[in-house]
Amino acid sequence: MKINEPELKKLINNKNVWFKNPDDVYYLTSFKSTNLNLFYINKNWYAVTDDRYYEQAKNKLKGINIFNANLLPFKNIIIPEILKTGIKLSVDDEFLTLKEFDYLRKNYPLLKLKSESLIYMRMIKNKEEIELVKKAVFVTDQIYKKFLKYVKVGKTEKDLKQRLHKLLIEYRDCEFAFDPIIAAGKNSSNPHIEPTNYTIKKGDLITIDFGVSYNGYKSDMTRTILVGNNIAKMQKRIFELVKYALDKVIEIMKPGIEIKELDHLVRKIFQDEGYDKYFIHALGHGIGLNIHEAPVISGYSNLILKEGMIIAIEPGIYLPNEFGVRLEQDILITKNGHQILNHSPIDLKI
Repeated sequence: MKINEPELKKLINNKNVWFKNPDDVYYLTSFKSTNLNLFYINKNWYAVTDDRYYEQAKNKLKGINIFNANLLPFKNIIIPEILKTGIKLSVDDEFLTLKEFDYLRKNYPLLKLKSESLIYMRMIKNKEEIELVKKAVFVTDQIYKKFLKYVKVGKTEKDLKQRLHKLLIEYRDCEFAFDPIIAAGKNSSNPHIEPTNYTIKKGDLITIDFGVSYNGYKSDMTRTILVGNNIAKMQKRIFELVKYALDKVIEIMKPGIEIKELDHLVRKIFQDEGYDKYFIHALGHGIGLNIHEAPVISGYSNLILKEGMIIAIEPGIYLPNEFGVRLEQDILITKNGHQILNHSPIDLKI
């Protein structure tokens, strides 16, 4: 377990915590299962699983008290240990179901729950995690390079998505981090549209947004390309504006910078040109075991950038029923600045 990491110690110190998010459980234990509840109670670790994983867990999870759910450890051990401390049980309410909540309230009225976000635990990546993300980004770059050779007039969005899937097969230790987004022509004005049977035409802008997962760690990259060699004046203007905003915000990324400052900078650039209302989502998000994890890069964040964060920055402008442009880079915050992890060309590809 990674229980000595500063961010984790800060989060759980003097608390009782129930880890239900499968990504959190894997992060803490490196143990993959579909049913393992992890508890930190009075400075002791407990895990509850079922017959499928019990023997594996006993052999692999050192320093943790392992229980089989069939023995009712929650009723006979976990709850009594929590009640002894007189401290509420912290749990991420995003992963506590209404059914579970009602069951606990009816059967254990003395148990007090405290809703607490645990998303900050995984914000700071260690060296091993950074290398895994870099590997995922490398594979993404390789796939994109091969993918571009397939893009041409007459292909459909679904054709292009299928090509991405075929290219991924070459990398047997990877899978997609999320369902790839391919949006061409007017469809590119919708940030998260599903690929359709729309046929690519000359003059279309195409947004390509995909990433891969390597040993659980994700990459996330978006490029916007032009089919043909004649770009419309408005297309060129919007592309250059989004690229300029992306470059400017990356320039200032380093430890100590307020995250809200990143968002404010991009929106000010767009506002000065009259396009701020067409930027309709957050500027970015952390990546790691989950494709969207802390920190959220928005104007509402009170966090600052710290060394070891890996963040996807993705400004975009979407003109309804016309076209959209989004560009996205994965950024590692280093001791004195930042490192752009992607090596795929980001200038307008024709």
